[in-house]
Amino acid sequence: MNPYSSLSDDFFVNVNLGTEMELPANRETILHFYERLQKTYPTMRNFYSRDRGDFVLEEDKDKGSYRWCSIEPRRLCSGYVNPETVQVAMEQHRLILELAPYMLSVSPLDCEALDLLFEQGRPFNLMLRKAGLDPEKDIKLVEVGFALSEDALRSGRVDAVNMNQPFAARAEAKGGVRKLFALSEALPNIVHILEACRKDFVEKNPELVTAYVKDITAAMKMALADRNETMKVVSEVMKAPIPVLDTYLLKPNDFAREPGAAPNFAGIQAMFDVYTDNKMLPKKLDASVLKHPKIVAPME
Repeated sequence: MNPYSSLSDDFFVNVNLGTEMELPANRETILHFYERLQKTYPTMRNFYSRDRGDFVLEEDKDKGSYRWCSIEPRRLCSGYVNPETVQVAMEQHRLILELAPYMLSVSPLDCEALDLLFEQGRPFNLMLRKAGLDPEKDIKLVEVGFALSEDALRSGRVDAVNMNQPFAARAEAKGGVRKLFALSEALPNIVHILEACRKDFVEKNPELVTAYVKDITAAMKMALADRNETMKVVSEVMKAPIPVLDTYLLKPNDFAREPGAAPNFAGIQAMFDVYTDNKMLPKKLDASVLKHPKIVAPME
């Protein structure tokens, strides 16, 4: 059972290491890497390849909690679905990252990005139920990363995908796909993404957290003040063309950005209420308890 089982259907802790150059794809290297991984996690026995040249090793998915790892042309991914604790997932990720330089010839110069992802719940279940579908019985969910979701859809490996930006805008710009619904239709006018910090850390490091909140305030002001410059920066980081970013970034179809990065506690409360009403949370939560009496954006 994952530590958030009372709050969501599933909980994921994933790490994605993106590289500038292609990773090795020869038989000996791939098998040697996964055999070494099996020594630590012998239950990772399911090995297969995908159409794009990805190689995957994973545990049996039927038990609901499982580890997986994939080697893609320019990305090394490690994931744990419903881990008993976050720590056990991080131990797996640490091992894979430690093996990568020696067994996959990954150099610090080659690292394009390192992403640590935490995900829980399935907000799109709300739209499925609204359409009369049972998310547990009427559909089959498969794990596809955002970066690969478009290819999976166009090749027919899946019937529908969940896309975030900039992948959704890029796919729509190419044509041949259509949007079924937007998250805003299921959860309108509420907060989906927020910056938060553990209470004990804030209490021990008030000056550090204050400086961080001031930086967030200043950064948000700069981002909103010059949209063209913001698109240039986002394009460099996300590797997305500016014409694609221009279709949504800092527009009404993008996530809202509050001035000064001020938390929208009314919106957060609305999100909690929707989750409670749809049995995604076991009891009603009060968003006001998340607000620190002094350290909260905007801060100059």
